[in-house]
Amino acid sequence: MPTWYTRAGSTTSITRAMAEAPGTGSPEPGGLRVPELLEIVRMLGDCQVIGGDLVEVTHAWDSSGRTGIAASWIIREALLTWWGDLR
Repeated sequence: MPTWYTRAGSTTSITRAMAEAPGTGSPEPGGLRVPELLEIVRMLGDCQVIGGDLVEVTHAWDSSGRTGIAASWIIREALLTWWGDLR
């Protein structure tokens, strides 16, 4: 695979996971669910990911804490998948 295909950056908005993330500033009906986002994160595992972020998490709008839990789950999986073997 050419080198330019193996490097990637990722930005994800929690608005895509509205069903599991009610604490977002811009809900997206019909967006991706958290398991679908995790699958995308894992699909990028063979790439040399050079950075990433997750945005639109508004804890104040989610008394249940589900948005923060979903966001931390996605970030944890990204860290382990993309950079877990770096020591």
